[in-house]
Amino acid sequence: MIEEIEKKGWFFGIGNLSNDEFLSILQANTNDTFSIKTNTLTPNKSSNSRITLSKIYGLNAFPFHNDGVQNKIPPRFIVLKLKSSEIEVAKTFLLDGFKLALNNPNIFYHSIFNINGNGFKELTPLINERIIGKKILRYNPVIMDSILKKKKVELEQLIRNSSKIEINWKPKSFLIIDNWRILHSRDSITDQNKERIIERIEFYLNKL
Repeated sequence: MIEEIEKKGWFFGIGNLSNDEFLSILQANTNDTFSIKTNTLTPNKSSNSRITLSKIYGLNAFPFHNDGVQNKIPPRFIVLKLKSSEIEVAKTFLLDGFKLALNNPNIFYHSIFNINGNGFKELTPLINERIIGKKILRYNPVIMDSILKKKKVELEQLIRNSSKIEINWKPKSFLIIDNWRILHSRDSITDQNKERIIERIEFYLNKL
């Protein structure tokens, strides 16, 4: 599991691991300690949602993003656990931000973006190595704009034209995401999968 996360930035599996078991696995293999925050993700019509991705996009597909970009240090890992048992569940898509950055350093390292959401404001490159000495990717198109407007346009075009990793949910499946590296999105919600219920566990790095 950990080897795959280190290599690919994500792991998809099936099992009934508890939140404490995920915490123990991640802490034992990273030499870090984490605090966890959990919530339940259910499809919402935009009119019934708070100011979140659900508020903006409702049952439509979500854009590629990292979770928690309105934090100086966003969650290190995200675990998504399927709680519903419907046959058809909206797919999740993944995109390796670090791989995109290899051939596009100007966008990811040298272009400045403004984060403005939930009372948090900051100017930062998409990948910032100065916060704790490790590369941290932060991007959410809802609350982030590039100072040079064309850079966000270029980024979105790059995302559209890139090959995506497709996650097809199965009963009792879970997905671990390196949230400092991997962008993720969700397919649109149809009548067949409107009861899609996913538990999200965010793993925040404890203070150094």
